[in-house]
Amino acid sequence: EQRRAERRPTHKALEDARDAADQDLYFDEKRETVVVCGRQGRAHVFGAEARHVTSFVLAPGAPAFRLRTRRWRRLSAEETAVFRQALARAIEPPET
Repeated sequence: EQRRAERRPTHKALEDARDAADQDLYFDEKRETVVVCGRQGRAHVFGAEARHVTSFVLAPGAPAFRLRTRRWRRLSAEETAVFRQALARAIEPPET
């Protein structure tokens, strides 16, 4: 009930992740997850194999603050490629 009342933008998670620019992909050092910053302040957290964990709305300037405090860091080019490959597998159903 509480999560529903918070109006988390979970329905946009895969779309935002697919459309995100490389500079909008972060690694959360504390939780060891990938964070995707989407449009309108949306943020989506993904775990192993690009599995969606949660979504929330960020205040303006929050990504910069988390970078400054070293809670987040930008994904490297290699990490970005691995995440995008896992995301593609998560989005596309396996061929039978």
